[in-house]
Amino acid sequence: WCYKNNKHHITLEDGSNISSTLLFGADGKKSWVRDAVGIDVTTSSYNQAAIVATIATEKPHQHTAWQKFLATGPLALLPLADPNKVSIVWSATTEYAEYLTRASDEEFAKLLSKAADFCLGELKLDSKRFSFPLVSQHAKKYVKRSVALLGDAAHVAHPLAGQGINAGLFDAAVLAETIAAAANQDSDFQRALISYQKQRRGLNTGLIFAMSQLKNIFSNSNCLLSNSRGFGMNLINKSSFAKKVLAKHALGITNNLPKEIELHNLGTMPD
Repeated sequence: WCYKNNKHHITLEDGSNISSTLLFGADGKKSWVRDAVGIDVTTSSYNQAAIVATIATEKPHQHTAWQKFLATGPLALLPLADPNKVSIVWSATTEYAEYLTRASDEEFAKLLSKAADFCLGELKLDSKRFSFPLVSQHAKKYVKRSVALLGDAAHVAHPLAGQGINAGLFDAAVLAETIAAAANQDSDFQRALISYQKQRRGLNTGLIFAMSQLKNIFSNSNCLLSNSRGFGMNLINKSSFAKKVLAKHALGITNNLPKEIELHNLGTMPD
């Protein structure tokens, strides 16, 4: 990759070349684009690791996602196309995650079934287990010259509420809107990128903070906090209105994207 004559020039593995006015980095938390253009990130460890695997279930999942909050971390069971298979994301303290990774397939399946309260019956491994450390990560800025970061390349939060994918999709939607608006208004693309950063970085900062606080709340074994937490969750569960509001917020339905985005008075592009 190099930047010259106001264009990005990229050589692919097969030797072919691509040139573009804009470069978007949506290449994960170890973003090559972010490193290439020199955008720094802030990182903080959750002191947890996540174990992922495909699991065969005794009972059909009914196209429903299940989540169990444990003292060591949350366990999520996510439905797959097969009615008797789910994908798990089991977040646990680093020490316990190492134990779960070393356990035999049979022992792991027993611990998993019990941790899930047998909501889908007996569970069995249907793939290898993979483990990775959980960290929060946030790019200090999303844009530089004619480069923009989005998705995990820009921000990584705790997966306990599954909001990472939603945040990434909204990054893409806002970025597309701002670029389209700039093209329609014959405006400077750099100003569009500033607009994108202003709209998304603050919201994603809030998301990372909220997920960190939820992780602390649900992993705290204090009896008073545990009782209060359970009481609050039961209240929400009994309120269809509250559940609808939370679901809409999680899906971003309340964040209506404007059809036209004003690009003036946005300042200058950071270096």
